Amino acid sequence: MNPAPIPAPKAHVLADISELSTAWLTAVLGHQVDDVRSEEMTGEGYNSRLYRLRLSGGADLPESLVLKLMTSNTTISNVLASDEMFREVHSYRVLSEDIAHILPQIHFAEMDVEAGAVTILMEDVGNVPHHAFRADLDESVTAVQVLARLHAHYWADDDPRLAPFNPLEFELGPALEALNHSLTIAVERDQVFDYLNDCIRHVIKLAPFLVENPPGRSDGTSTIIHGDFHCRNIYLGNEREILFDWQSTQRGNGAQDLAYWMITSVDVDDRPSFEPVLLRAYHQQLTAEGVMDYSLGQLYKDYREIFGLLIPVVFCYQSILEIQSEEEDAEFGQMLGRMDSIAREIRMLNKLRVARVLTSPPILPLLRLLQR
Repeated sequence: MNPAPIPAPKAHVLADISELSTAWLTAVLGHQVDDVRSEEMTGEGYNSRLYRLRLSGGADLPESLVLKLMTSNTTISNVLASDEMFREVHSYRVLSEDIAHILPQIHFAEMDVEAGAVTILMEDVGNVPHHAFRADLDESVTAVQVLARLHAHYWADDDPRLAPFNPLEFELGPALEALNHSLTIAVERDQVFDYLNDCIRHVIKLAPFLVENPPGRSDGTSTIIHGDFHCRNIYLGNEREILFDWQSTQRGNGAQDLAYWMITSVDVDDRPSFEPVLLRAYHQQLTAEGVMDYSLGQLYKDYREIFGLLIPVVFCYQSILEIQSEEEDAEFGQMLGRMDSIAREIRMLNKLRVARVLTSPPILPLLRLLQR
């Protein structure tokens, strides 16, 4: 009699790449994996570690996969919301029922909340073009049309399945520490953006009030937003459109994703000509998907107001990103230039100065009383 086959071990959440094994992959994929080689993908995100896995074994195995684990950087984990990486697991579990066509194929997405660990095994679409953070007009139009279809699907949706995607929150103490650290870095740069830095100084002074009343909080319709929508998180090729990195997914105003794209992915010289084209393309696609109660005028209003929220958030990235080359440093310098240009256009400093006067005692208690 042949001995009973030894059952494959149950796949568990990996705390570290050292726990990866052929047995674990065999259990996850359901096909024999004889050998695996891993290579860390550097420069691929701030709150996770990505590895490209080269597999050998059965004929049905993919040649390579991408493994995503939680970052070991405690500075990052202290600044960011504790559930941010968990949201990506929720995204693949919940949203894949509706929008699988814009998600990568997921082989494993699990989390261990108590241990603070996440493991995601996904398809490898190859070398996603990791060009500088500068998208051309055609790519930008396609991207915002993909975005509009996502937003339209969840427009004003009260489905209880979406409960894990309440807005992300930041702890005031670590956020202030990150802003101050980022300001120090910004002042020491070769190219200093004085206007932007002055805005951030006022944000730091107003931080307790702004946490309760964030600038850019719009009354616009809520939907599911991606939250980290930039040109390195979208793949357009082989007749596919794929959005990656869903850890910042949350309920919010769709204009936030648009404004984030403008800050991160559109050059300061291109923005005046790109902006009206992209807003119209987004709104036209939204309308085509059946959203009829959101005017282009309201979109413009929401879009401009949301910049006041996003600029300090993106500015914070200086203290948590692991910039590893002069090229990456130059790219972030360009991003600061975009934020400086936008801050000037929306007169952010004037608004913050007014807010500082209005929030000084005894005006603040009166305002809060009036808001009830």
